[in-house]
Amino acid sequence: MFKNDSSNVATCNKAIDSIKNASNFAKWSISIVDKYIGNNILEVGAGLGTFTEFFLQKKIVIATEIDDNCFAELSKKYNDNPKIKVVKGDILDESFVEIIKRDNADIDTVICFNVLEHIEDDLKAIGNMKKCLGKNGYIILRVPAFNLLYSNLDKNVGHFRRYNKKYISEKILFNGLEIVDLLYMDIVGFMAWFFLFKILRKESFASENQIGIYDKLVPLFSKIEKLINHPFGLTLFAVCKKKEN
Repeated sequence: MFKNDSSNVATCNKAIDSIKNASNFAKWSISIVDKYIGNNILEVGAGLGTFTEFFLQKKIVIATEIDDNCFAELSKKYNDNPKIKVVKGDILDESFVEIIKRDNADIDTVICFNVLEHIEDDLKAIGNMKKCLGKNGYIILRVPAFNLLYSNLDKNVGHFRRYNKKYISEKILFNGLEIVDLLYMDIVGFMAWFFLFKILRKESFASENQIGIYDKLVPLFSKIEKLINHPFGLTLFAVCKKKEN
């Protein structure tokens, strides 16, 4: 879901590789929105399956991916799991959306984590997610927060933008969806990102060792943030649903 540039692809793949073992961080992300996740899931941009792993007990998961390398790894990973259907396709492609709708009429949750920022026409992407969604279902978006944090690293991994609550709300409401929840996450990550990528202007992603150390501290950070009600953070979650007729 990133711009077709070899340097962007390489940097983005390195970022994916670095975070794939950050299990505590992934678990924290899921815990924030778990109450909205149903049993028939469409995951837009599943990557290497970092979050897909949390849906293995669901009835069905359609894990979509546009990147060739990620699609190959994802297909290999879930080849023997009949509940995980790995599909190659682009959420902006109307014919792809029609196939998803035709073959999967009961989707109750569309999950799109760390993808929307890579799509230039994010308005259309949200609209197409809505088309895939069944009655009374939820769309759960996870995006990087605050344009003041936009850095060379964002550019290098193919981010068109970062988000705040107002901006993502406008995109959701324009598509005729109802906003259910908006929540920031990862205050420590916000401060670390600002220091490393805005002040020091670093352009390379953190190493696996650095991410591993941070991941070990996540249980502490998550408890603190829960107490102070997530006032800001590196990441923004947006949960929305179709308006009832």
